[in-house]
Amino acid sequence: MESLGHRRWLLFPFLKDIAYGRVDGTPKTTKRYSLVTAVSLKVIDAQVADISDTDIAYVAYPYHDYPTDYFKHGWYSSFSVVADKEDRWNNDTVDFSHSTITVTDENGLRLPVTATNYQTDNYGLSNILQWKVGDTKNGIKYRVVIDNVLVQNIARNYRYWFKIH
Repeated sequence: MESLGHRRWLLFPFLKDIAYGRVDGTPKTTKRYSLVTAVSLKVIDAQVADISDTDIAYVAYPYHDYPTDYFKHGWYSSFSVVADKEDRWNNDTVDFSHSTITVTDENGLRLPVTATNYQTDNYGLSNILQWKVGDTKNGIKYRVVIDNVLVQNIARNYRYWFKIH
């Protein structure tokens, strides 16, 4: 399964302190590429932000109005539930094993959802559902419905929209 590791850290609602570095340059050992980029992300310490007074119920990517520069059509969308806003380690109590994902465009046309998978490991938010959606385009509003998510053994349904522009 393809990993969404850095995304999981960047979209982690408990994230408090990070360091980010990027370098661009001309490679010294190969002529294959004229320019290369390397990046690094470091989560500092184990300190977490206090989100107990927020309305955050989930983290979705992409979500609502989303910039084109930060979205790649055909790559993974993702969704995580914030099951416990006070204890980041208690967010693995989410079960996506029987969940369904439906994505429709603004005319109600259903788009193909493929490569669906989920994880409940402990980095970033400790639950993530990921999938690919075919045929998305800029400037169109899409509705996402995720049904039958078990959160602490209670079935929940989620609805949101996104539009890339």
